[in-house]
Amino acid sequence: MKSIFHIITTINRGGAENQLLVLVSEQIRKGYRVSVIYLKGEPELKEEFINLGAEVIESVSKLSTVVQPLAIAKLISKRNVVLHAHLPRAELVCLVIPARFILITSRHNAEPFFPGAPKLLSNLLARLVEVRARKISRWSGDNVRPAKKLRTTTQPLLLRPWGLIRIDQQSHPLMHVHLSPAAL
Repeated sequence: MKSIFHIITTINRGGAENQLLVLVSEQIRKGYRVSVIYLKGEPELKEEFINLGAEVIESVSKLSTVVQPLAIAKLISKRNVVLHAHLPRAELVCLVIPARFILITSRHNAEPFFPGAPKLLSNLLARLVEVRARKISRWSGDNVRPAKKLRTTTQPLLLRPWGLIRIDQQSHPLMHVHLSPAAL
């Protein structure tokens, strides 16, 4: 059975975190083994993930950012895994993990990759992640224009509106949940 590790900056309630709850629920329903690794903060949504059947890994959040990639590498060693990074900090941590894995990233909003940094640095970091990622998913309708503009690799770029409902088996059976018009 393929294991899916979701790496996210925090599991405090927010848009990306709510979307992750739905995604994890669907993946578990489909029979995948799902773990959530958060990088900082208090685990506000921990019980909700556990109630869905996911494993929540807290140990990484207690480490410095420099050590986090090594700790994740140790957790995923000798497993057939997919790492799904949500939000830029998680994408950067996954970029430097010294292990073999499939990387999927989700861009949940239309902000620059690294807000507050010079535009050149922000774009460079975004492109480094894009080159490494097997798939890139954009979740917000606001991301359609920036997603097309920033695409510089041959990696599949998947545009998704915010939403819940069904797994899209054609693009990637492990990952994509999007809102069907009938669900509105």
